[in-house]
Amino acid sequence: MRSVARFVPAHALALLLGGGLLFGCALPEAKLHNLRELHQSDGALSYRGNLHNDVTFLMSRWVANFPVNFQGLTDDGGLLAGLDAGKEIIEDPCTEDLENLNKLAAIDSTNLLWAGYQIEAFGWLGPDDQYVLGRERAVMELGKAARRLNVAEPLVEPSQAAGPEDLSGVLADLARSVLGEESFLAMLEQVDGEAPAGAGAFDENTQAERKRLSFTEARAALDALSLDRYGALRVLALCDALFARQPARLTAADATSLGLRTLAGEVQSSIVAMALAKVLDDPAPIVRAAAVRAVAGLNSGPPIGLLKLAATDPSWEVSSAGLAWVAENGLPLQRVPAELHATARTEWINFLVGQCQSPDTRLSYVACRALNRVVPDGPRALQAEKWTNWWRLANPDTALPQPLVARTAPGVEG
Repeated sequence: MRSVARFVPAHALALLLGGGLLFGCALPEAKLHNLRELHQSDGALSYRGNLHNDVTFLMSRWVANFPVNFQGLTDDGGLLAGLDAGKEIIEDPCTEDLENLNKLAAIDSTNLLWAGYQIEAFGWLGPDDQYVLGRERAVMELGKAARRLNVAEPLVEPSQAAGPEDLSGVLADLARSVLGEESFLAMLEQVDGEAPAGAGAFDENTQAERKRLSFTEARAALDALSLDRYGALRVLALCDALFARQPARLTAADATSLGLRTLAGEVQSSIVAMALAKVLDDPAPIVRAAAVRAVAGLNSGPPIGLLKLAATDPSWEVSSAGLAWVAENGLPLQRVPAELHATARTEWINFLVGQCQSPDTRLSYVACRALNRVVPDGPRALQAEKWTNWWRLANPDTALPQPLVARTAPGVEG
């Protein structure tokens, strides 16, 4: 990543230090900016981009917001030249990708705006990042966000969703209702509300003719649309842009501020839920395994059938993730009606006895660990033979369960 000294003259850097701009944690907006520069809209890695560290990012925004030629700041070209002058070659986008994801993940998510930046990145790149370790890292953070937002379960995207043309005018109405006319028109020049891999900008030519709606009316129009993940990402990008423009709305008690915070929270939850549903079918085993752990960790417990499905995945990373959860936490009965717990427990024991006979000794070991947790009065063993003998004694007239393995993995044609 580019060095500060290369673009920031000493006296300009001193001015920023004097203003306190270099203190505090990493800037989430700078990390989101870099991740957008590192990827094309479909998540493919880019080898040319305009990356910033926190200081040069602040400098670029400072220049954009205060385009005045201060004597001594621009005469050597040190402040203006190069900050956003053009794309440079990115020699190792994979490393930059992971580094920015890690730094964004480390930022405090109790701040609604910062959490929004995180979910803009993780909700986009979890399913879409070309780099498999980038997807895995983003999925890990989706799991944390799902618990924080109390997401109930993964959500499959609608097959028929509003497109960019349908959404553009509605988002413009929403922005105008929050900002007011003058600030809204200024925003059109600087913020396009565009989410990664999704939609285009507001159509500036049509906005002046649109009737101004109240926030309640604009929100009702938005609620009438069916949003897929890309549409929801675009809504979140707008919410984040509005909070960045008017930070007081993060704490203000007026109806519009309260409504905007509610909208931001709801759309964050929707993005996380749709992204989790998508990554459960990722073609890469390590990403599917991360998705299983993320979804199993939901506050309401694993969805019914998730862990058994994972435990039959042909990839060791995924099957072990499903069984390891049972070994560590017990049976996933949180969503099962109480009157069906005994039946579900018997079915799980039969399933685990079958899986402990897997020819993959690693899977057999984890299945035995799960049996030790589920059947505390059993043989307390890590050998499949002891568990099958125990099961035969308890079920003398029933055929021994056999290990189950799916023919193909999710996301892979077969």
